[in-house]
Amino acid sequence: WALIVAARLDPLSSNVLLSLYAELFPSQQKYVGEGKWAKLNQEGIPATSKANGKSSHDIFLEQWSKLKNQYPGEVKSRATEDLFALVGLRKVKAEIISLWKTALQLKRMDTETRKKNLVTTNYCFVGNTGSGKTTVCRLFAEILRDAGLRKTKTFSETTAQKVKDEGSDKFRTFMKKAIGGTVFIDEAHDLNPVGDTMGRPIVNELLDICENQRDKITIVLAGYEDDFEKNLFAYNQGLKSRFKVLVFDDFDEAELRHIWNIMREEKKWYEEKDVSLVAARRLNKMSGQ
Repeated sequence: WALIVAARLDPLSSNVLLSLYAELFPSQQKYVGEGKWAKLNQEGIPATSKANGKSSHDIFLEQWSKLKNQYPGEVKSRATEDLFALVGLRKVKAEIISLWKTALQLKRMDTETRKKNLVTTNYCFVGNTGSGKTTVCRLFAEILRDAGLRKTKTFSETTAQKVKDEGSDKFRTFMKKAIGGTVFIDEAHDLNPVGDTMGRPIVNELLDICENQRDKITIVLAGYEDDFEKNLFAYNQGLKSRFKVLVFDDFDEAELRHIWNIMREEKKWYEEKDVSLVAARRLNKMSGQ
């Protein structure tokens, strides 16, 4: 709220402040205004990098460094460092900073107050194939442990098809073993409780766990955004309220070129002039296909 108020009071800094708000709270469009939001999305987030000449990568590293300096000994996480070293993923990195800030505040609450302010760390990771969802979730499990939001860094991975094939009893056992850590269900939209009777009991089990074990386990569902809306959220709006949607944007041309160059250097390959530029452009055209 402070960001919105300050932006409205100071028109000169409004783009920077509202861009920061959009980065941290992408679901809160209604408070900013559709026109302004659309303009920000066209210009790219965060506009902060345009205002001060810094890349979003540098901004997140600065925020992380500030947290470490402000809370020496409390804020340390190799997994967070590794995640911030990844190319792109601006919305993901903003969420990680937010999680650390939340965790630090929770540590300063007494037990009774903390119980009244339980934080849900269940997510829907939505994006195209190759956008980094699985890689991020493996790091995410460690980050949650490092921040004190989960007891272990256990990462339990499965797919919607597998849990449907095994049935709700085995799924219940699988989830019990994962208590204290993080569960990753890939292609979760294929649970499709609306049209698939095998997926319906799994989703009902998920709803129950999200409600009764939300302080003990993190559930990450991965897949495509449109399919989530049609196949999962249409079944039960309560499901949508229990998961925060985190969008994994496709890599842009500059990011793809950076990734290409990293992989080329790791493999000690050599290339003719502008090969990386041509490759990045072609890959960018194929995004989402």
